[in-house]
Amino acid sequence: MRTNRLIAVLALFLPVLSHAECIKDHRTSKTFGVLVAEFHIVGTQTLNSEEVSSLTGDLIGSCFNDSAQELEEWIRASFQNRGYFMTAVKNVRIKADDPLSVPKPVAIEAEVVEGPRCKFGEIRFKGNHAFSTEKLRSVFPVKKGNVFERDKIAQAFDSVRKLYLAEGYLDITFVPKTKIVGDRVALDIDVDEGSQFHMGKLSVFAKGEQADKLRAAWGISEGAVFDRSYLEKYIESNQALLPANFTTEFVQVVQNCRESTVEVRLPIDQLDPRSQILPRAIDCDAQDARVQR
Repeated sequence: MRTNRLIAVLALFLPVLSHAECIKDHRTSKTFGVLVAEFHIVGTQTLNSEEVSSLTGDLIGSCFNDSAQELEEWIRASFQNRGYFMTAVKNVRIKADDPLSVPKPVAIEAEVVEGPRCKFGEIRFKGNHAFSTEKLRSVFPVKKGNVFERDKIAQAFDSVRKLYLAEGYLDITFVPKTKIVGDRVALDIDVDEGSQFHMGKLSVFAKGEQADKLRAAWGISEGAVFDRSYLEKYIESNQALLPANFTTEFVQVVQNCRESTVEVRLPIDQLDPRSQILPRAIDCDAQDARVQR
């Protein structure tokens, strides 16, 4: 009886305890985590109150996994996005105001030594053959002398990756190495281009007329360089022929690594048994084919 009464009381409170909304949600699961209600930074040496307020604003109101280590990395990233590449974060303390809430509101205090504000130094590419260094730098939205901003590195690599994917280099990878010279952060970027892929077979799993129209609308001829970005353009321009919820996530791009070709599979008709057969994803370095979704 006592147990049932306790469960009933908790049931009344749970809707209230779970209503908190996150401005940004970085949790891996919505069933746990913390909501940053307060954030205090101590130990900085050069920041003014306006800069500190801007930094604390990056976390306040957002939700995270309940991990001091992860929060430490988010705090470091906020500083590095403002040029403080050598920031040291330590003694992250988390205090829960209401441990029963989901997510639970917390106050965070972190000791931070920001170090000097850094700028980008030399940016060098190595191992690139398909594109010149000048071409890669032209689409790399980070220039020498700019304030170092961590997020812009990811944006820069995304721009370069799109350049390669449009020319069939589906396995392009980058390995950046940083070197600090004074207050400059130099970047040496090792590029592994991989093979250039060309268009192979187009497989459309749909009924007669629909399949014919979708094949006729396809714009990459067999043997031509495979432009990975074309998939999104194709789906956007042929929405009338596709299911309402069909996106690039449904398209199967099967790489034949031995021949450097791809088969593009469009599983439109879910009643077609071929739509239910997914090609086995195999690492290109080990076998002859793999699937990109």
